[in-house]
Amino acid sequence: MSQLLAGVLVVVAMLVMWPPRRVTDVGFSARRVTIPVERVRRFLFRRAGLAARRAAAVQWIDAVVGELRAGRPVRSALIYAEATRVAGASRSGRATDALCPRTVGAARLGGDLAVALRTDAREQQLAVFGHVAACLCIAESSGAGLVVALDHVIASARADEEVRFEVESQLAAPRATARLLATLPIVGLLLGTALGAAPLSWLTGSPIGFATLSLGVLGVASGTWWTSRMVASIERDLAAG
Repeated sequence: MSQLLAGVLVVVAMLVMWPPRRVTDVGFSARRVTIPVERVRRFLFRRAGLAARRAAAVQWIDAVVGELRAGRPVRSALIYAEATRVAGASRSGRATDALCPRTVGAARLGGDLAVALRTDAREQQLAVFGHVAACLCIAESSGAGLVVALDHVIASARADEEVRFEVESQLAAPRATARLLATLPIVGLLLGTALGAAPLSWLTGSPIGFATLSLGVLGVASGTWWTSRMVASIERDLAAG
């Protein structure tokens, strides 16, 4: 029992302390989950999936602009851009989810593109799709240039992502400190086990030890959650400013 618990503690420590990888894409930084271990960590680091979707959304809009410049109609450009994105991901061996399924479906079936884009923006948590929907409405009602408007949307999205990246860089130290503090009890237990003190046996073999273990786990979890909330609040305020 003690050996199993020690192994679990080691795995938890690795997941907490191992920082997410970054890749550069479409002019800004985005995280990507590529190996089975990181699929587990994706639940713990949800920002990774959202950053990857934001990167893919800007790529998709950029592809749409390219197709519009080449003379394709709007609906055809939307469909072709999504098909190109999926094909590119397949060639590189990466699994990819539908980025804007309702928009592509509306483009194929003749539905309302603006409504579909707003729905995808809400479901995929991608506000940039809402901006594209506004551009489509303005272009249809006033005849304004859609390509120029989408270029501004892309530039704004990239600028916003640079702000997010800067904020995350500034908050890297507090996050690393929180992870370190969360793993210190685990390190202490492992050191005690290595020295022959058998702390895990005491923690799991007596009512007082189990109560101590429960309170310790609750305290570490509460502290980690509270620190994450504070960092997330600062991140939102800085990004909004």
